[in-house]
Amino acid sequence: MLCFSSNAFAQYQAPGNFGLTSVLDGAPPAPGAYYMGYLSLYGGTMNDNNGKTVRPNETDPIKVNTALAINQLISITNTKVAGGNLFFDLLVPVVLIKESNYKLVGKDGLADITIGAGIQWWNKKLFGKPFFHRFELDYILPLGAQNDMGGAKPINAGSQFGTLQPNWAQTLFLNKNVSLSLRHHLSFNGLYKGSLPPSAELRVGSYYHVN
Repeated sequence: MLCFSSNAFAQYQAPGNFGLTSVLDGAPPAPGAYYMGYLSLYGGTMNDNNGKTVRPNETDPIKVNTALAINQLISITNTKVAGGNLFFDLLVPVVLIKESNYKLVGKDGLADITIGAGIQWWNKKLFGKPFFHRFELDYILPLGAQNDMGGAKPINAGSQFGTLQPNWAQTLFLNKNVSLSLRHHLSFNGLYKGSLPPSAELRVGSYYHVN
């Protein structure tokens, strides 16, 4: 299964794969063209830098619920590069967003689109066990729906900044019934292009996470 998807879309939040991939992540099907669809339901409460719940009116928290559908097109070619197969990836997410208490949602709908390419290695050996792995370099295009109303509606489908995300997925088959899959991610984010005070710049920090 190949997936590099966006699970949370809000102002100043870099899109990323925060758990949608799991078993057999590094071991996709044979070369060919594939469509896959994913659905993610998310609910959470916004916190500040200290992990405390944000309550603008000192009573009600900011609660956000999203329903995310991801459309993924993959082409795994027969072209050999560094002993693996060259592949190309496209993800088009659509998200519905609801926020209670403060009406902070600007626009939902089309979220940021991901394009990527990489190399898939098949049936190698690690510790004498079958090992499949893949390196992919993705770029998240800031094309998602956005209307922050001058900062009054900070929760939107689009992030308003581009993100470069290399990732490495691996699956190790311990035996015919048990496997271990990991995916490592790095994110490097561009400047935020939304509403900011005059002469201000904002860039979400680079970060690493693993599924």
